[in-house]
Amino acid sequence: MHLHHLLCLGAVGGLTVAANAQVPPTLPWSRTFDLFVSERTNEDILRLRDLNQDGDYLDAGETMVFFTNASPTVPTVSGIQLASTTGLACGLDGTIFAVTSTSDEIAALRDLNGDGDADDAGEATIWFSSAGNASGILLGSAQSITVDLLGRVFVLTANGGSPVVGVDGVVMIQDLDADGDAQDAGEASYYLQVPNSSGATNHSNPTEFAFGPDGTLYYGDIGTSGPIARGIYRAADNNFDGDCNDPGEVTLWWVPTFTGVPAWYGFAFDPVGQLYITNHGSGGRSITRVQDLNSDGSVDATEQAVFYTATSGIWWDLVRRSDGALLMIDSSPDTILAFNDLNTDSDFFDAGEVTTVWDKNLAGFPTADLRAMTFMRAPQLLMTPSPVSIGTPTTWQMTTAEPFDLAVAFGALTIISPIPVPPFGDLEIDPSTLILFGLGVSNIACQAQFTLTLANDPALIGAYGCQAWCGELSRMFLSNPDSLIITP
Repeated sequence: MHLHHLLCLGAVGGLTVAANAQVPPTLPWSRTFDLFVSERTNEDILRLRDLNQDGDYLDAGETMVFFTNASPTVPTVSGIQLASTTGLACGLDGTIFAVTSTSDEIAALRDLNGDGDADDAGEATIWFSSAGNASGILLGSAQSITVDLLGRVFVLTANGGSPVVGVDGVVMIQDLDADGDAQDAGEASYYLQVPNSSGATNHSNPTEFAFGPDGTLYYGDIGTSGPIARGIYRAADNNFDGDCNDPGEVTLWWVPTFTGVPAWYGFAFDPVGQLYITNHGSGGRSITRVQDLNSDGSVDATEQAVFYTATSGIWWDLVRRSDGALLMIDSSPDTILAFNDLNTDSDFFDAGEVTTVWDKNLAGFPTADLRAMTFMRAPQLLMTPSPVSIGTPTTWQMTTAEPFDLAVAFGALTIISPIPVPPFGDLEIDPSTLILFGLGVSNIACQAQFTLTLANDPALIGAYGCQAWCGELSRMFLSNPDSLIITP
């Protein structure tokens, strides 16, 4: 009855795009969607979709080619030929950025027509290239790529300290004039130059990086000579000048105990700031969790825990799924593993805690050579304000995965435990009291909003569940639920 009042007595406005909605946080994204993976045999980009929501990507139709690399034998619409894709990241508008370590380019891939791939006209472009950018920035040997909550693209480069190809560090890249690329003057700069990296080859050798939930950058360095210690470093823009190149802004954060040369190529933060790090170096394979609990600027012996070890494998990218699972690429034998600490004993050694969620042979890609992966952001919903008093307006603010996605708003009496609705995600509001409130299309910033002005009716007082259903017509997905609390 309350929902009937809410619908009939409220002055219901249309669903409109939000002109000045806040940019959603992406570090890490609270909910994730399809998984994109690079493979370096054919240099294609794969799209993995858990259509039946069983936690893996092993079923029929769950692996598709998102981007087909051009080659002399495979002509493509874009004509783009990737060369060793070492990093993937998803932008705020759903663009998949693929960085290469051989051709020193970043390709921007986006499914404009909603058919699930980026192989059609205009869907794949070279967004940044060492050759011809007016900023004079050389990517060198790119190792990893990420996008921050402002939409800026960051690339970790490892050039062995050679001034011929650039410096070791992190390049910040952004399309300031919105012309579809970042090749113009001033659109690329060094956010971080690794201290003391110049000089002899391998003074420094940065391998992987990630931004923590607080916006601070962390990177691993396995340099073999010179004044740089092997370890994980923390880089913070303390004076807010837009880079981490000033004295004292880069500090040694963690020096692990290990034998041999480490190989850190997977970093993943959880929402509380714990960093999971993979290592497949000569001293053995391991996944370690570290966190500076006492905030003294470094990780102490009591602030680290080895979660998993193995005797074989080549471990690359590590990402965190929104259900808490860590997914890791093992390129020997080209599988994706999922890690879950089911009994919360701070390791992944117990039965059922390590599972295979993708296998190249089972998926029909026997020659795949996996290297990097990223999740697409799932649609998100925010009720604002909530609580809200009767007689005043509230807004359904929806962030879709891509611009111009369909956005549908639903309300119900309560939020409930998730009910899987394959392939659309989990319904988390009471289906028996479900009411459609409105629908529309998101704007270029992936924002859509629906304003509901509540009648001054005491019968409306209570708590309601709200959820959105967003996406292109061929791939709709349910958002998180949110509560609408109405007060006197």
